[in-house]
Amino acid sequence: MHPAQQSTVEFKYRPDVDGLRAIAVILVLLFHAGAGFTGGFIGVDVFFVISGFLITGLLCKEERAGTYSLAGFWVRRVRRIIPAASFIVAITLIVGLVLLFPSDLKDLAKSTIAQQLVVANIFFWRDTNYFAGPADFKPLLHTWSLAVEEQFYLFYPLLLITACRYCRRFAWVVLLLLAVISLGVSEWGVRTYTWATFYLLPTRAWELLIGALLVFVRLPRRSVPWRDNAATGLGLAAIVAAGWLYDSSTRFPGFTALIPCLATALIIYANATQLTWVARVLASRPLVLIGLISYPLYLWHWPILAFFRYWMGHNLPVWVTVVALGISFPLAYLTWRYIETPFRRGRFKWSGARLFSAAAVSAAILLLLSAGVLATGGLSGRYSKEFLGIVDIPRPERFAADVAVLAGGRIPELGRSAGPEDQVDYLIWDDSHAAVVSPLVDALSRDHGVRGALAMMPATPPLLDVWRSASKKAETQWNHDVFELIETRRIKHVILVARWAVYVEGEINDHRGPDEWLLICDERSQTVSRQEAKQVLRRGLHRTVGRLCDLGVKVWILKQVPSQPGEPRKKIVIGRLLGRDRVFGVSHQEHAARQANVDEVLASLPGDSRELLDASPWCFDEMDRSRISDPGGCYYADDDHLSSYGADVLLRELLRPVFAEIAETSAAPDN
Repeated sequence: MHPAQQSTVEFKYRPDVDGLRAIAVILVLLFHAGAGFTGGFIGVDVFFVISGFLITGLLCKEERAGTYSLAGFWVRRVRRIIPAASFIVAITLIVGLVLLFPSDLKDLAKSTIAQQLVVANIFFWRDTNYFAGPADFKPLLHTWSLAVEEQFYLFYPLLLITACRYCRRFAWVVLLLLAVISLGVSEWGVRTYTWATFYLLPTRAWELLIGALLVFVRLPRRSVPWRDNAATGLGLAAIVAAGWLYDSSTRFPGFTALIPCLATALIIYANATQLTWVARVLASRPLVLIGLISYPLYLWHWPILAFFRYWMGHNLPVWVTVVALGISFPLAYLTWRYIETPFRRGRFKWSGARLFSAAAVSAAILLLLSAGVLATGGLSGRYSKEFLGIVDIPRPERFAADVAVLAGGRIPELGRSAGPEDQVDYLIWDDSHAAVVSPLVDALSRDHGVRGALAMMPATPPLLDVWRSASKKAETQWNHDVFELIETRRIKHVILVARWAVYVEGEINDHRGPDEWLLICDERSQTVSRQEAKQVLRRGLHRTVGRLCDLGVKVWILKQVPSQPGEPRKKIVIGRLLGRDRVFGVSHQEHAARQANVDEVLASLPGDSRELLDASPWCFDEMDRSRISDPGGCYYADDDHLSSYGADVLLRELLRPVFAEIAETSAAPDN
């Protein structure tokens, strides 16, 4: 096997490949629009395979002809990627200056810097945490895939040409070995390091290498129409099926990504000599046009959707989604026609030096603009001090811990620092909802002269031997480590805090339907469902509370504050723009309905084993509507986490007696 006259690299322009690009980008759009294709994210993987195939074919063709130039390759990549991307990123940043609140504008500036420095995938991997803000609101989140390709292009041409020149007959073996290693790491990583595996090049490279290996596969001596038609139909069906059947609970990429990637390779291979009838459909003018504009279409559609969702909530009305996607298509066409094409083939096809200079200047402008945004606190001067108290809510950077921190015994501490170093009067064990109110807890601890610790793992229920369906190992280990800490330090008070309903209902917000990855499981689970998750919560609470009581621990359980439909900050701003003096959140009846299953489970716990803390009397007004703000500021940091100000208003009186009791217990002689 080696690139020769009979290999798949020898072809002229292939309209069916553009049609395949159209299928890929349509799947991505339908996925992002919430239009049924819950696995439409596999469109990115289809793009990766196509890119690997085309780039490898071109490089091998140039190497055989003696015209290969590394500088020439990168010039072509710059022409293809930079002009459209820089233009769209610039427009996105400018629109963000108008539409985004300061903290969110700073996030956009940071992601702009990462995109320009070709590390967007690393940035979003590191930024993927519970407090980084919903992914749906990040206008440049989709540029992670561009960074993967760009990073691949930095090292791959050197690797390929070196292999072809010094071991031509076995160059494909080198690529195959690297692909197998990358796939193996991907399958291992998706079980243990989910987000890193999703975003980073080492666990995605095998997808591009599958396309590259196609170039080294000899074609059959003669075409067999029925076989090629069947292969193409099977490949297309597999791509569409994966796009329809995969969802957020699918472990991805790993082995599950093999289906769309191999299906893409099968379609490309089966039509290398003669187009099948399925490929002729792919090569039809409408699909080819969408394929031609697929790159700017991919770049445009996500920030448009993100800006709409930023102000209207995750679950956009159908007509808004249609408008957003409808705007994307003409913008994509205009970008392709007047920016991408002129730089690749038209009047802006500058020399390499001039092109790189222009790219450097555009990058410098975007970097300086982003730096300016960061230096001015997200242009906070746009707003009055009172308004900033509503829209610019700081995130809980100080009170955060992870598994490594806990293993070293260095979890965040609250309250007094004097006294025996090993004495901890209480521990808050939570999934993030205590972390955001830690300033209040810290103040109450100091007022009562007690010392506490915070064990927080985002989106992880504080229950022994219970885990979300996608995260068994990390979550069970974390919770056992916390319990061991309680036992070792002889902590006498434990406050359990969580967004309990989300683990039973599987809904984060806006009632979009259950997401299986949120539902909890244990060793007795036979299925992943709401009904089973309720029983898991019952078993988990009884198990955890029981074992804590066996240690002589007093257990407090904080019930949820009301979750809001949409983000209260924006609701308040819109209300003020419309002249409304008061804005309310969810009703008490709606809150009670959402908590009904959790309340039933909590009530089943023996009364002498726990004490329930319910903030409802402080969270609802005389009309039973949720309070979300007052003249002093907004009570919520997002749709379910309280702000520090909100915690002080809504929880101080509820928690004050708790800390008084902790102080009394800690002062007793047996302590």
